[in-house]
Amino acid sequence: RCSLSPVPCSLTITSPHDGDRYGIPPGVDPRYATIALRATGVTAGRLRWFVDGHPFAGGRWRLVTGTHEIRATAGGAEARVHITVE
Repeated sequence: RCSLSPVPCSLTITSPHDGDRYGIPPGVDPRYATIALRATGVTAGRLRWFVDGHPFAGGRWRLVTGTHEIRATAGGAEARVHITVE
């Protein structure tokens, strides 16, 4: 969903989904416990990702225990989701 706007916008985060819950599998090296960051509807500008307010470069984010906000911006549009990693 787009923040600060009562109408739909062109930018949508398709992975992860708002409210998703993840767990780091036991015995798996944490370097390999990742999720894809994907968005659709980018029509102008460069897609930029932010995790917990910090810029993030790359298409996969390594899972870290806690509650996190993932935000995407492009061409003046913005979308955000919240996830939990247990």
